[in-house]
Amino acid sequence: LMLVWIGGLQVISEARLKREQTLRSFQPAFVGLGLVLAVLGYGWLRIHQEKSRETTPLRALLVQQNIPQDAARYLWDPAEIHMAYENETLAALEKAKAAGTFPDWVIWPESALTGRFLRTDDGKWGTWRENAESIGNVREGGDFTLMFGAVELQAETHGDELVMKEDGDTWNSLVVMSPEDDLQTFRKHHLVIFGETIPFVDSIPLLKEIYKQQAGVEYGGSFSPGKSFQPLSAQAGGKTIEIIPTVCFEDTVPRLVRKFLRPGPQVIVNVTNDGWFKESIAAAQHFANAKFRAIELRRPMIRCANTGVTAAITPTGEAKILTGPDGSHFTRGSMLADVAIPLKPGFSLYGMIGDWGIIATGVAGFAGCLIARKRGKNRPDPAAGV
Repeated sequence: LMLVWIGGLQVISEARLKREQTLRSFQPAFVGLGLVLAVLGYGWLRIHQEKSRETTPLRALLVQQNIPQDAARYLWDPAEIHMAYENETLAALEKAKAAGTFPDWVIWPESALTGRFLRTDDGKWGTWRENAESIGNVREGGDFTLMFGAVELQAETHGDELVMKEDGDTWNSLVVMSPEDDLQTFRKHHLVIFGETIPFVDSIPLLKEIYKQQAGVEYGGSFSPGKSFQPLSAQAGGKTIEIIPTVCFEDTVPRLVRKFLRPGPQVIVNVTNDGWFKESIAAAQHFANAKFRAIELRRPMIRCANTGVTAAITPTGEAKILTGPDGSHFTRGSMLADVAIPLKPGFSLYGMIGDWGIIATGVAGFAGCLIARKRGKNRPDPAAGV
């Protein structure tokens, strides 16, 4: 908006300069320069305020495996995937323990574990054996909160057993497990069209064939959208930190992320895959967009990707990124990120009013055009008296 406004002021100055070469012609340009200086001053002040806030430390271990993918299909087998996460995590935990920098949280990306999680409406849960074994194995590395992406199934109890509920929901979820294995889940709201859901697929069977042709696998059904806007929570440094959860491209949807804002210490956590795009520019574009969520809401962000950009971002947009020896973010490895969580996060205009500011500006602009048009019609034609 500022760029458009300043550009408009420059055009006005140039038009006036053609008509009359006086100091008055430069007034709009001077106003534009004043706006630029005001924005620079306000930006400097806000950045200084954010960096001087009292914070609580959070140390997070982010693990990325860069598993190759062809459309929706991983090119590693499940055992290979699980072993990769176990080995990398345990090695990083051992190294952190020796250095006295043991993490509070360990985070794996979206769809990290290949087995499903069963969860009843009253909170009882269970999981596939391969999941339980991997979780149990990394737990030998110490006490930490474990976060990862997994498929969650709606379940019910049959005696002492948990079974998938008939016609139950299936969610793409962020799972948070405390050191005591207490489980919380966030269920993804915004589903990827033709990736996680296909509109009208039941009434137009041809869509299943299109999916099979493009993805190379049978269409397995749509995920269900999540409904909760309650933050998750986990302990770090003896304090409870609220988690603003996002899965995959949800960190590019500001109106969704904003709904999780609460007073007190919070951090945005994103688990994503991005393997659909292989080693294209799309992963960097996704990350560039995601950074704005931290800036516009004044909350730090932690991102853990499979093939993409794994990073920790401050509330002013500065990022620490996991890269390989060649400087590329398409790498396998882990990163220990120290994140400063503001105890009393700063305010932001977008956090307060959301999209209403843009809507109001659009309505005002449209109304201004109508008024200008009406005035133009009512203005006498100078040529009418000739």
